[in-house]
Amino acid sequence: MSGAFTRRALLAGGFGAWALAGCRHPVEGEYVVSAAGDAPASFGVAIYAVSSQTVRSVVTGFRGHGLAARSTRPREVAVFGRRPGRFLALVDLVEAEVLQRIEAPTGRRFQGHGEFTPDGRWLLASEEDPDTGEGFIGLYDARELSRQGELPTHGLGPHELRLAPDGATVVVANGGLRTGHEPEAPPTNLDTMDSSLAYVELSTGRLLEQVRVSEPKSSLRHLGLAEDGTVVVGAQLQREAVGHADVLPLVMVHRRGAPARWLDDGLALVGALHDYVGSVAVAPGAHVVGLTSPRGNLALFYDYERNVLLGSQRLADVCGLAGVAGGRFVLTASTGALATVEATTPGALVGPLQRFASVRFDNHLLTVNPGQGSAS
Repeated sequence: MSGAFTRRALLAGGFGAWALAGCRHPVEGEYVVSAAGDAPASFGVAIYAVSSQTVRSVVTGFRGHGLAARSTRPREVAVFGRRPGRFLALVDLVEAEVLQRIEAPTGRRFQGHGEFTPDGRWLLASEEDPDTGEGFIGLYDARELSRQGELPTHGLGPHELRLAPDGATVVVANGGLRTGHEPEAPPTNLDTMDSSLAYVELSTGRLLEQVRVSEPKSSLRHLGLAEDGTVVVGAQLQREAVGHADVLPLVMVHRRGAPARWLDDGLALVGALHDYVGSVAVAPGAHVVGLTSPRGNLALFYDYERNVLLGSQRLADVCGLAGVAGGRFVLTASTGALATVEATTPGALVGPLQRFASVRFDNHLLTVNPGQGSAS
């Protein structure tokens, strides 16, 4: 660990929750938030208000990827850049404005994901050294987005990270790939790629547990996290390095101290994902996980405890996915489509499919209710 980030600072929690400032705009209940845009002039964040079924946008000036809300002040959402991963911004959802934008430090680039600590004091960012591919968890004072240190991810090419329910363990999907400095460059280490799921102690950076995949050419990328700590992780298979055309499962389930297992029911539909899972989410209060594939124009839903494929939903270029209260999932696509499905009976739309012609939803979704002081 480096910088002024210490165990005492992390665990003290003395800053407490911030008071919600007065605002010019009404809080409209639940929001669905996504990075959006398809050109530099439109890159930003799309904010869908569930109650009014309207979308507002905030221009950030860079292509965002994943998002994270501060539980103590959920109107504030961090959006992380990815490819090239130069920027991170903090956005106020209610005022629809950028509060702050910072650039990645020298020798590091953002990997598209991050999370606030439960007390809202720290922001964790997935980062890598573009020269070596080595992964890091950037540690930022969330009040001013000042970088205070870093921890190792114990792997190459980290992507999504999440905080376990204990608030003291960071779960990281290390993709195991090196791509160098070019934003869209192909991997350079397919022969030696080493993907893993790592559990890292937040206060020290110590590796607590590490799980490697049974198929060495599967790059672990995106995480779903259940309330009991079960991790569901989606993979992107590097087919050109596999050497055969067999359909392989793309979602792994793991609990600390137990063997990992793959969800392999319904392999015919898994084959339709074209070796690519773009987003993973677990429905609150249910043993149901959703996964999306923009390459396959398809979302699948599993009971991950029983390894049973429950259903599917076809949607062109679908990628955004969030599990929401009431046992439902929200799906979005780059076409501007937004759909809600039942977690227990996937494939059944809740209400009509909505389309916002001017919105280009990007890869990931976040559901937030600023008026309740909590986020999912």
